[in-house]
Amino acid sequence: RVKRQARGERAMERALDAALELATPQRGFRPTIQEVSARAKPSVGSLYHHFGSQQRITFALYQRCLDQMLTFITAKVVRERDAERGVKAMVRAYLAFVARHPAEARFVFAAAHTELVDAFRAELVEHAARATGPLAAWVERQVAAGAVVKLPPALYEVVLIGAVAEA
Repeated sequence: RVKRQARGERAMERALDAALELATPQRGFRPTIQEVSARAKPSVGSLYHHFGSQQRITFALYQRCLDQMLTFITAKVVRERDAERGVKAMVRAYLAFVARHPAEARFVFAAAHTELVDAFRAELVEHAARATGPLAAWVERQVAAGAVVKLPPALYEVVLIGAVAEA
């Protein structure tokens, strides 16, 4: 049973890899289940069983790419004690992630501006709170030390990464 489950998880990871390859601007960043099945080889039925819908595949891919990006950035930032060095590490890490993982970065940026975010807003808010927890804690320590201005949490991303992401 454990081997079978691990095999299934690897198949779904391959499905997400295929979805990323197929998620292009020309396709509206939404590959169909049939396209993912043809590329990754799990059956259409297996994809429906695991994900439930095309939209769920896209959302799972968004979560995976976002997690990869946040994990990469967080690892660089939380080890910095100084606010200025931490902010610089955040920007550099973001740019390094984009350079190393352009498809994932493009997908996160593009998908954030689609109906996907609205459709899964409640899940995304909960997921993002967990994923950004270590970064939020780092910022809170900097605020407590007087090194960073206290802002509403949602504004930190805009202030720290917004200009870099837009560029």
